[in-house]
Amino acid sequence: MRIHPEEDKKRIFKNKMHRLSLCKCLLLLTPVFSGCYAISGMDYQRYNFSSIILNLIWVLVTQSQNIYGSITLTVSPSSDVELNQTVTLQCSFESNPIAALFYSSRNPTSSFCALESSGGVCKQSVCSSNYITSCPDDTTYSVQYPVPQSWNGATVFCTGLLTGNERSTNITFSVTVLVTSVTLTPSQITVDVSKQTTLTCQTDYCNPAAIITWYKSSTVISSQVTSTTDSNSDGFHRTTSILTYTGVAVDNGQQVYCRASNRQGQQVESNRGLLNVKHPPSSDPVITASPPGLQYDSGTRVNLTCQLSGGNPIATLSWRCKGVDMTGINQSNSYTAVSVLSLVMDSSYNNRQCTCTANHRLLSTPKSTSVTLVVNVLVTSVTLTPVHITVDVSKQLTLTCRTDYCNPAANITWYKSSTVISSQITSKATITDSYSNGLHRTTSVLTCIGVVGDNGQQVYCRASNIQGQQVESNRGLLNIRYPPSTDPVITVSPPGLQYDNGTRVSLTCQLSGGNPIVTLSWRCKGVGMTETNQSNSTTAVSVLSLVLDSSYNNRQCTCTANHRLLTSTKSDSVLLTVFYNNVITSNLNAEYVISEHGRLQIHCDVVGNPLSTITWLFVQNNTVVKNESNVSSSSLDITSANCLDHGSYKVTAENGKGPAAVRTYRVAVRCKPRLYEIDSQTSEKLGIGNNESLQIFVKFLLYPPGTQTQWKFTGKNNQSNVIENNKDGYRVTDTKGEIKQNVTLYKSSVNVEEFGSYTITVQNDVGTFSRIYHVDSARRPSLPANVTLICDNPSHVELSWISNFNGGDSQTFKISYSTAGESSYKDLEIISDKGYGILHSYTPSIELQGAVWFTVTASNLFGKSTSDAVNCIIIKIEEKASHQTETVVGSVVSSVAFIVAVTVLVIFLRRRYTCSCTCKIKMKIERIHENVKATDLSKDESQNSLAEQNVLGERSVYEELKERETGNQYQELSTKEKEESKTETYESIQRVSGDSKYEELSTVSKKQDQGDQTYYNSQTVTPTDVYVNTSFQN
Repeated sequence: MRIHPEEDKKRIFKNKMHRLSLCKCLLLLTPVFSGCYAISGMDYQRYNFSSIILNLIWVLVTQSQNIYGSITLTVSPSSDVELNQTVTLQCSFESNPIAALFYSSRNPTSSFCALESSGGVCKQSVCSSNYITSCPDDTTYSVQYPVPQSWNGATVFCTGLLTGNERSTNITFSVTVLVTSVTLTPSQITVDVSKQTTLTCQTDYCNPAAIITWYKSSTVISSQVTSTTDSNSDGFHRTTSILTYTGVAVDNGQQVYCRASNRQGQQVESNRGLLNVKHPPSSDPVITASPPGLQYDSGTRVNLTCQLSGGNPIATLSWRCKGVDMTGINQSNSYTAVSVLSLVMDSSYNNRQCTCTANHRLLSTPKSTSVTLVVNVLVTSVTLTPVHITVDVSKQLTLTCRTDYCNPAANITWYKSSTVISSQITSKATITDSYSNGLHRTTSVLTCIGVVGDNGQQVYCRASNIQGQQVESNRGLLNIRYPPSTDPVITVSPPGLQYDNGTRVSLTCQLSGGNPIVTLSWRCKGVGMTETNQSNSTTAVSVLSLVLDSSYNNRQCTCTANHRLLTSTKSDSVLLTVFYNNVITSNLNAEYVISEHGRLQIHCDVVGNPLSTITWLFVQNNTVVKNESNVSSSSLDITSANCLDHGSYKVTAENGKGPAAVRTYRVAVRCKPRLYEIDSQTSEKLGIGNNESLQIFVKFLLYPPGTQTQWKFTGKNNQSNVIENNKDGYRVTDTKGEIKQNVTLYKSSVNVEEFGSYTITVQNDVGTFSRIYHVDSARRPSLPANVTLICDNPSHVELSWISNFNGGDSQTFKISYSTAGESSYKDLEIISDKGYGILHSYTPSIELQGAVWFTVTASNLFGKSTSDAVNCIIIKIEEKASHQTETVVGSVVSSVAFIVAVTVLVIFLRRRYTCSCTCKIKMKIERIHENVKATDLSKDESQNSLAEQNVLGERSVYEELKERETGNQYQELSTKEKEESKTETYESIQRVSGDSKYEELSTVSKKQDQGDQTYYNSQTVTPTDVYVNTSFQN
């Protein structure tokens, strides 16, 4: 251990210097100073130069090595001492060290005693008051003191104040501490025989370590002992000894303890533990009986005593007689287990054992002893079973009489109302079972057939096993069961079986006879009902009270008689009729959302009596789309939805028994933008004069509403720009409804630079629509295209053409013909324009024959354009007749084949096109009226101003398509037809129109459904995305 005594040396040296005179200091250090005077401790602290001198002296002293020679430290009497024994430490120097310092390893940084000699007297510094010190001269220093316990293992040395780093050799102390206690655990020592337990003895801390010896009742135990020693921080030792003890029965009650000693002739003893060795008894229990002997009459009291000595603890005794645990009286003492069982003998003990069993925790198997009892028993009872004797008529009945256990076996006799029954008896031999050892039980079985006349008579039996003594059984009453022979009958109050809703009706069901009487049950409308039972002992009566409602209509109420002996069901039923107001039972959604061209089916179920009239109404235009009478359900089927199917619908059901049932729902059709009512909006080709106003009016159908509407102008120089509202003279109005949007582009004055293409684009969440309006200076119309003439016979001459650009003004078509070549044309009729790119046709109302030429002239306010002439030769019918005789048969066959082929083709194309066949005789009359209307229309249009004609625009393909679909348009019906078809259903309209209500004529329409939303003008392209027809439009 490293020790640093420098600080103590400085402190002592400073004290020493306090006592030196200033003259000595000057002589040692410098001749500069002269004169002598004393410096006290207080003066020393007051002058800085004194501290400087002390530090210089300390440096000189500490840097000198071995100036004073060796240092010797001695101890007496020895460094091996008893606790608190007084020792003397003497430190000797070769020269005066000024002061002697003593150090211990317990506190190496500070001396435990510092001595300096002054005239043979010690001046102590840092020494305990109980230390005795001695300083006989300037080189010998000693200290005497009692050694404490903490010095055990401590190292002591000494050094001088002026010896520098030199110090004495080390002396190490060993302090003897006697053992004072040893403890035995556990104090309660319990162990099973042949089992091991661990006992521990442990000393307190001492020095040297103690030795432990084990004892059992003054006998040393030397085997199965292990000892260990541990030490603490002071170097003292604790001994722990463990004894592994195996239980031996003879050791029971002996004492175990230990003794500890760490110095000869001295020892301490532990507490003592008492051995409690558990062991079982070695012998079997013994049973004695009182009175003696093991055969008794019934009723005798017998005491059985069971004894067993030995064991620690003594055994626990238990009784078991005739297989049942019994409770004995415990009379045990500390050495012997005793149990007494008191019994009153009866038949149950006959030939049965009573066993006494000794139970001990250490017994591998219990020890037991048994005795067998014999009891003489008389018959005391005979029992008839079953107690309740019930038998179906004509069925076999088995009755049993059985005695209790007795000895000898008893005889049984049967009786019916005091008369002995000797026939139909089967006697069964007595047997001994495991529960009645040595006793006999007699069983007799009676078999009989149920007869109605025996109903109510008593049956019993008697038993005897000693002459003159008998016992009688319980008596059973014969209950012969039989069913009723008739059916139940239902009566109704009030009478009659037709009632209004809410009427209370009582149904009474009755049925007499049978044993027992029948049980009546009700079942109405397939559900069990709860009735009121009014039955008596002979007649079953059940009354069912009902308040009638719709659930009982046309449903049966059945009363069923239930009897276990009935081979077939007996019942009566009534059929109820209930009149009640109709109710719509279908769960109709508040809104149905469907995509364009999708199919929507809505089913409405109605419950009511009588049947209902169901009407479907399109609320937007108050149109009845379907009406059905005397029905309980109806469906509305929109096979291919379009935007005009969007709106509110109402379904109404009524049957005259109350207010009508009404449900309203909404249909939302998601459709992309497209034109609507094209005949009332601007044509896609406009011709206007320079500096005249421009107005383009566009109507759209779409849902949901548009998210973006934009106009774009492209000039003749192909430069484009977006038109903004109220900029550059343009004014854009945009009016939006739920499914309709009207857009108007207006400019009060248009110059030549503003002629070009105006494109409108409308977009919603479903898609985008664009249309180009070509605005140019007004001119005469373009030539009619595809002029064709068909001349089959005088009664079938048909001229057709396709309308072209109208030059920016409303145009008409003048039909002219000539029979003298391409000159001298005569005007036949003026036809109104149906719209750009529409096929027009005309059949002359006059009879023609021979060669004939036709022209079509398109006219507007700015001029006219005449087509090239087309011609054909018309042959009279009588001239053809002679040539047709030979081909009649072939023509007929060919015609039949052609008709079949056409029929198949029409059926195939019916979903896209509608064909109409018109009698030519009737057509002539219609054409006359058409000519008059067309002429009037032409006159009206010629009187309109140019601006008004631009607003109206040209007739669109919409009119042509309406003409071809006349059969499925509400607006095309005559007044008479409308009156006759007020109740026409939606299905009938669908049968006429098929899928043509959204029919589009050009391939461009098909492409636009595939994503091409831009339309281009040509002589053969029709405007697309135009709703032609709706299902529910007036």
